[in-house]
Amino acid sequence: MWWCIASVMAQEFIVDIGEPVEVRSAGAWIRSIPTDDGWVAIMGGNSSLSIATLSKNGDALQDWVLGPKEPIVSERGLIDHGIQVCPNGNILHAANATVEGSPDDFMHVNLFAPDFSRIFHQEIRDGVGSHAHNDPNVFCSDIGMGYLASVQGMEFATDFFSLDSNGALMETIPLEDYPRGNGGGVWADPVEQVIVQTGMAHGRPLTVNQYDSEWQLLNSYEIDLVAPPLRAYWPQSILRIGDYYLLGHMVRDDAWMGADNGDVYISIFDLDWVLQAQYPITTYNSDAAMRPWIAHKDDQLLISFDAFNEQMLVEARLDLSVFGERDLDVDWDNDAEDTAINPQKEDGCGCQSGSSSILIIPLFFMGLLRRRPL
Repeated sequence: MWWCIASVMAQEFIVDIGEPVEVRSAGAWIRSIPTDDGWVAIMGGNSSLSIATLSKNGDALQDWVLGPKEPIVSERGLIDHGIQVCPNGNILHAANATVEGSPDDFMHVNLFAPDFSRIFHQEIRDGVGSHAHNDPNVFCSDIGMGYLASVQGMEFATDFFSLDSNGALMETIPLEDYPRGNGGGVWADPVEQVIVQTGMAHGRPLTVNQYDSEWQLLNSYEIDLVAPPLRAYWPQSILRIGDYYLLGHMVRDDAWMGADNGDVYISIFDLDWVLQAQYPITTYNSDAAMRPWIAHKDDQLLISFDAFNEQMLVEARLDLSVFGERDLDVDWDNDAEDTAINPQKEDGCGCQSGSSSILIIPLFFMGLLRRRPL
């Protein structure tokens, strides 16, 4: 057992993490997206949406420069934003806005081409008065696109608003009551043939639901990400590299004063959602950061978030040899009858893999992971 622990602790998924960089843009929502030529940032601010190039003027992890910002929508009054890059390179965007003269809100939905020309814009008024549209949870895949929105109030109930190729509402599909869709993440894994939804309520474990292409529940997992007095929340950004999932989320100590801000973390899981490693991206140790996002290009990992009302960026470097090689550039096979969901992987010592940067020893987390029966 001790040989197993020593061997897996030698693995490092993330080998270098830079210091946070202020990109000199005020606002709350910043999403870094890789392109053929480099990187761009999509940013919310001044109740609208803009893009700008991200480039480096040196070799250090902190040498990032934001180019001139250009608005890409004409609508005003946008509040919270959700973005997902589609398999074909298009970008699906959703933002809520308040109904005139009412506290209720609705959703603006945009689809952009890879060059950020707008393919469509729709106002989705369905759900006004019944659903919360804040902190959109956007979904775009080979099997469809849309967004998750939860019912207003303290009840746990979430629906998937399915959109057609023009962005018009096709149907509303009820999902599992928990977790709430707002503030969480959702992504379709074309290799495992599952839709992955992540979310958590205040003080509750991370919940991961897996659905098939018809949004029928396949598996559900609950995972305690941190130990008291820390609390994890906002598991909003999901990424798969090789044989592992990366999850961007927040962590805070509720003894900190102020709003629900804290530090940005990345947790890494195997395909069975067993926690393998955890990395603090920021170490403010105070009411500081929020709205995390992760994206990668080769071994370059960019983490974007906002802190102190400034849009921020952290560059990290991955050891891709640790992640294994799995091609995500595949089509979702709706006709597959014998698709293996989360196949068991053999390893040399039969123990959980991990990282020397994990914050709690692996044996502790092995006891905290529990699968909820269906």
